[in-house]
Amino acid sequence: MRARCAFALLYLSVALSARAQDGGAAGAFVRLSWGARALALGDALVAVPWGVVSGVHNPALLPWSPGQIAGAFAALLPLDRQLMGVFFQAPLRPSAGMMASLVQAGVEGIDGRDGSGYHTEWLGVREQRLYFGFGYRAGPRAAFGVGFSFSRNQLHASIPAPSTLGVDAGLLLEAAPNWYLGVSVADLLARYSWDTANLYGSEGNTLTDRFPLRLRLGSAWRPGGNWMIATALEARLYRAQRQWVEFVVQEGTPVLISRQQGEWVRTLRWSGGIEYTWPEGLIARAGLQAEPGGWRPAAGFGLHRSLGALWIETAYAAGWDVPIGLLSHRIEVAVRF
Repeated sequence: MRARCAFALLYLSVALSARAQDGGAAGAFVRLSWGARALALGDALVAVPWGVVSGVHNPALLPWSPGQIAGAFAALLPLDRQLMGVFFQAPLRPSAGMMASLVQAGVEGIDGRDGSGYHTEWLGVREQRLYFGFGYRAGPRAAFGVGFSFSRNQLHASIPAPSTLGVDAGLLLEAAPNWYLGVSVADLLARYSWDTANLYGSEGNTLTDRFPLRLRLGSAWRPGGNWMIATALEARLYRAQRQWVEFVVQEGTPVLISRQQGEWVRTLRWSGGIEYTWPEGLIARAGLQAEPGGWRPAAGFGLHRSLGALWIETAYAAGWDVPIGLLSHRIEVAVRF
């Protein structure tokens, strides 16, 4: 039964990778919104150098980090999915910055059943990513950055957990006062290799599942001291192995045959967000993302306060989860010291 469940999970992951919705492709959790601000602004953070900067969207933003900041976020997602993470970022004077983060995602309580429909065991899937980013300000108006990620997926006890190294790179340019342009590429070289020999013996094989290559272009503008407007365009490209199983009749006997086909998958999505900060420290945010499955509106708020030598910001956001059609939530806390 364990072999059947593992095969079903692996087959589902690979088969979905050829769809316009790339949620079934490798590393799907890294393409979710990490944190409340990211969700509320539609993930349009590739060129936003104000506030707690997002090195995972563009490592070139890290020299603009306002100080040593430690933070954490947690998500409440539909379908019993889990997502949580911690991060640390700091400027490296006089003209650089760094970031480290650890994120875990997964699904627990999957009801494993046999062919007759009887419960056999509870299954779970877990995935982690460790990220390090570095950015350097090459001049008063330009910066570049690189990031390195280590991802690991625990799908089934009988399948060795695959791991992979990914590379990110980004640029940031101040085109005019309070107007920034950014470009980044994410998950270069990242791929999982699944080895099912321990599970299926001589019938097992090795399957390579690539992470989508993500190219982001974005801009951010502060028309006034309290307003911020951000937009981004993201293209995703990857080579997927679509695998399926079908029954055929050979000499009057039904036979189960596994088939696979490689194909390129391309998707495009636009996002935008707006943020307003009151002098009292209250922040309102709203965003919209257009993706192949539909529109994903989101909104949230934040509040920052000083507590002695510490600066603390708490934030919450809710967004429409496409294509599930339910709300997802983020809570985030960041402390500058």
